[in-house]
Amino acid sequence: MMGSSMTSGGIFGHVNVMGEAVTTGPMECQSLRVMGVFQTHADVQVGFANIMGQMDVEGQMRGNRVRVMGELTVRGDCEVEQFVSRGTFVIDGLLNAGNIDVRLYGPCRVREIGCGTLRVEQKKPFFGRAGRAEHVLTADVIEGDDVVLAYTRARIVRGDKIRIGPACDIDIVEYRTDCTCHPRSRVASCEQRGL
Repeated sequence: MMGSSMTSGGIFGHVNVMGEAVTTGPMECQSLRVMGVFQTHADVQVGFANIMGQMDVEGQMRGNRVRVMGELTVRGDCEVEQFVSRGTFVIDGLLNAGNIDVRLYGPCRVREIGCGTLRVEQKKPFFGRAGRAEHVLTADVIEGDDVVLAYTRARIVRGDKIRIGPACDIDIVEYRTDCTCHPRSRVASCEQRGL
């Protein structure tokens, strides 16, 4: 899709968005590459999505792998096997994935995270300059087996093994096996439980 286009949705093989595109119905595709602006008013099912521009999903997003290098907004849930972000994202529902890898290049927000493994860190310093303080992940609930957080604000973090890195603000941590907390983070309550 180049230039400005609109479609009612459907089943596709490979979709490239290089301008502005809108879909009004559900869409399913093997691969999706967004280099422009893509808005869908319904659910999206993808094998692999590479978002280098801006994508706004007003429904649910499901698939195998999602890589965010630009901006992603999902009004519903996002359920994928692998979620990698080197950009920014807002997910109003649940982000559910086997593996989540987030490097913060801007503020990111999600209502709830459910995962196997989760890694959140600041972007790598550019010529010795650290990331900005407002580049944080904000979530209500985070739950996973192996959770490593930095620059994260959350009400509840639950998991088997939890490592709270620098610049986190967590109200409640509930862990099963192991938990460590960085001295530059605030954790109001940390309890070991048989989750």
